Amino acid sequence: MSATPPRSDGSRTAEPSSDPARTAGFDARTGSVVTAWSLFGIMPGMVVAVVVAIVAAPLLGLLALVVVAGAWALYVRLQVRGALDRVLGQVGARPLPSEDEPRWANVVDGLGVTSGVNDPELWVIDGVEANALAAASEDRAVLVVTRGLVDSLTVVELEGVAANLLGRIKDGSARYGTVVVGLLGPFLGTVDAAGKILADGLGDQRAVHTDLAAVAMTRYPPGL
Repeated sequence: MSATPPRSDGSRTAEPSSDPARTAGFDARTGSVVTAWSLFGIMPGMVVAVVVAIVAAPLLGLLALVVVAGAWALYVRLQVRGALDRVLGQVGARPLPSEDEPRWANVVDGLGVTSGVNDPELWVIDGVEANALAAASEDRAVLVVTRGLVDSLTVVELEGVAANLLGRIKDGSARYGTVVVGLLGPFLGTVDAAGKILADGLGDQRAVHTDLAAVAMTRYPPGL
């Protein structure tokens, strides 16, 4: 990987700033969501168990509870594992070869070294609007941009976008959002509903923290 070159004013990217408390907080939130959704499956299992216990026998009711709860736990595990790919599919993203957008690829390459997020996957949405998102799983980090965003921004502005997205990968908020939308997506109906739930759950301070982390990465606030 090549590091981001110095700017005309001689400044270089800073060493990555880390906030262990924020990262631990988002990790805890992610775990809580998965646990809560797993426990949610016990409720229908209990109903089935009571019905079977009344109609047949208590032992069969207990067995029914174990089977239903186990099946739901397996379903949740599979949903979490496939959350990232499901989110990418929902937004209509596709892999972006680095040679198709070398400016964006070089910016991410350099800031990836600075942020400690190595080799994030680059995906693109073919649209004229300017937008971007970060998504992640335990072992993957994905930066998604629209074609309109890459075509309309300067290199300095792209650095600001990349630094912000990498900050969300680094602090765990991207994985939290991916898991929530991946688990609840089939029940939300629309992407707008999913976005509202994420915004309500993360709070306005998330954007402030990631912008500050991005400034620390690039040492060039105007890019943001």
